[in-house]
Amino acid sequence: MALIQKAFSDIITFSRSSNATRVGPTGLVEYAPHNLLLQSQTFDNASWLKSNSSITANAIAAPDGTVTADKLVEAATTSVHSATQAVTFAANFIYTASVYAKAGERSFLIIQPTGDSRFAYYNLSNGTVGTVSGSPLSTQIQSVGNNWYRCTITVTSPGATAANCILYSAATDGNATYTGDGTSGIYLWGAQLSVGPYPLDYTPTTSAAVYGPRFDYDPVTLAARGLLIEEQRTNLQPYSDDFSNGVWVKDGGISVTSNAAVSPDGTQNADFIRGTTSGTNVWVYDDGVSTGVAANTSFTNSVYAKANGVNFLYIRFEDKANASNYVYFNLSTGTVSATVGSLSTTATITPVGNGWYRCTVTGNSASGSGGNNMLLIGLSDASGSTYLTASATNGIYIWGAQFEQGSFSTSYIPTIASTVTRSADVASVNTLSPWWNNVEGTLFADYTASESSYVVIPYTDANNYMILNAGTTGSAFDVVNAGSVQASIGTRSLSAKIAARFKSNDFAVCLNGGAVATDTAGTVPSITDRLALGYFPGVSVRINGHLRRVAFYPRALTSAELQAITA
Repeated sequence: MALIQKAFSDIITFSRSSNATRVGPTGLVEYAPHNLLLQSQTFDNASWLKSNSSITANAIAAPDGTVTADKLVEAATTSVHSATQAVTFAANFIYTASVYAKAGERSFLIIQPTGDSRFAYYNLSNGTVGTVSGSPLSTQIQSVGNNWYRCTITVTSPGATAANCILYSAATDGNATYTGDGTSGIYLWGAQLSVGPYPLDYTPTTSAAVYGPRFDYDPVTLAARGLLIEEQRTNLQPYSDDFSNGVWVKDGGISVTSNAAVSPDGTQNADFIRGTTSGTNVWVYDDGVSTGVAANTSFTNSVYAKANGVNFLYIRFEDKANASNYVYFNLSTGTVSATVGSLSTTATITPVGNGWYRCTVTGNSASGSGGNNMLLIGLSDASGSTYLTASATNGIYIWGAQFEQGSFSTSYIPTIASTVTRSADVASVNTLSPWWNNVEGTLFADYTASESSYVVIPYTDANNYMILNAGTTGSAFDVVNAGSVQASIGTRSLSAKIAARFKSNDFAVCLNGGAVATDTAGTVPSITDRLALGYFPGVSVRINGHLRRVAFYPRALTSAELQAITA
């Protein structure tokens, strides 16, 4: 069989039924590319309600070079001429609406993202923003070539309600109502509505909203970390970046100043906390946050923090029966500096750029009632102490609190008035022909994982599959044919370059250029369904980490070759 070179990214199938954040290529925490508008390139679809207008489909070449751009044609009436789509907005979240537009006989586009008084005119003849109403957070028009512009507007949603995202054509700036001639209009393509303050990479949709894969980056070095695959998690902490809200109890003479600094998401929404009375415990906490955590269960508290005159932050791992358990973080040196108390906990502090750190503490919830736990964040003059000297200027910036059930932290899940659940990532290659070889082959992956899990799984059904495994104990490569284990070899790692070959009576695996483990007896299962990435079909466990590279060689590489490609 000849070597077939094919990029998996071209044939990968990805799904996630909710929004999710990543660290983007600029190092900021942001939502992965997604689009909440339906039929983003087919304005003639019934998802778009036309008012005093019609759509000519596939009228001209779009910005991507395909003849898929539509024309919004005005009716011969004196009125507004628009295309509208109903959308349900979450309360008090920031949304950005955008569309690619090109002048036809008319030169002005209007975007009214939430159907209220906030809108903007865009001059498609000279590429400028015209009249702006209602003080949106931002507006922008950007040339993308061939007289096409991407026009964007960002607003805060007025409430958790259904509203209309409206696109109008206009004859002049500031005048939406005019007499149409029945043939004139503007060209549209690629409408998008996304959560967050910036226009994201365009994500096309058809009959449903699309939440795209998360290609993640290191927030400090900006190096690509790969495809992020995580299990479902819920942030049980409401108002995760608004510590002035009443759900957060302020104790011990603490002052909270809202929106005092630029947070890790690049906007000025981090809060400043400081002490106002010396000698007291100075902290904020939410006593009601943990009602969703079962007793005797691992859960993780986390918060982003940055020193501003005070260097020590602590998280009290609270179960009331054992309330005096503290983990201290030195925000000057970026270290976990002390742990005080009898409970068994683990902690991490991770730099995320611009002096910010993500501080996490993991332990077990209290026996009895799961409601006996809380997320408590305090300030201190020194490691191991709860004493703080009051100051009008010195304190700590905080942002992005998360309280989640699980033995490690996952990507940040923003909340406002209620808990928010991020659903699991599902990635696989479902097209096996013509590249897969059922007789022999070699699998390769470069990955990091947070716990014992599955890296790459050629899969037919629960009785016929192969697995590259991640973890701290157990085999690195398993082969199952007709329900019988044919090979179970190698030692797992949480982070590795791994390669495994398969062939009748010839199985081998190598990690990081080390010793090659082999098995010389066994048969190869016929793989007919998919190549699952970071999960096992039908099982909720995910790799909870990154796949930096996955490759398949349609022959059984030699042991020397396995060592060479994993070194």
